[in-house]
Amino acid sequence: MTTQTDRELLPCPWCGGKVKGTVVEGSTFRWRCVVGCCTDGPEVRHDTLANDQAAAEIDSRDRAITAWNTRAAAALGAEA
Repeated sequence: MTTQTDRELLPCPWCGGKVKGTVVEGSTFRWRCVVGCCTDGPEVRHDTLANDQAAAEIDSRDRAITAWNTRAAAALGAEA
C-alpha cells in the first residue's frame, strides 16, 4: 500500500536531495516507512487490529514522516 502526503519532508540526510513524500509498507504489512533517495526511513508499527483502518493508516503515515524528519534533522544538524 502506498499513500501520499502533503506534509513537508526534510531533505535526505545523506545527499541533501528532495524526498518524494511517499509512505509505503515496510518489511511487512505491519510497518510503514518513508521512501528516501539514498535509503528508506525508519519503520513505524502500523496497528493492523484497529477497528478504523483508515484512521490507523493516517496515524501510521504521520508517524513515519515524523520518524524521517527526526532522523533527517539530527543528521543534518550533525553536519553543521
